Amino acid sequence: MRERYGADLDAWLASPKAAPTGGGESFATVSRRVSAARDRLLTAYAGRTVLLVTHVTPVKTLVRLALGAPPESLFRMELSAASLSAVAYYGDGNASVRLLNDTGHLR
Repeated sequence: MRERYGADLDAWLASPKAAPTGGGESFATVSRRVSAARDRLLTAYAGRTVLLVTHVTPVKTLVRLALGAPPESLFRMELSAASLSAVAYYGDGNASVRLLNDTGHLR
């Protein structure tokens, strides 16, 4: 990646508004999409447990938003394939990360 698309990679790593070369979403676009989906789910399933199955970036985005962390935090989270993460949302708008990248069920 660095050898063939060094400038594009640098732009993508430097700004959440930069989209990957060749198509795909910027982190800013993913954040808007994930926030909207989260809000729809919170309204539709208030007070209930919801299981989401998705790719890494939407999970990292939900965690980032729950923590109120900056976009750069996405690069500081490791998520393994088939891992479990959990975020609790409260009626007052607060959220807490309860689990991140748990793979105990895979052993």
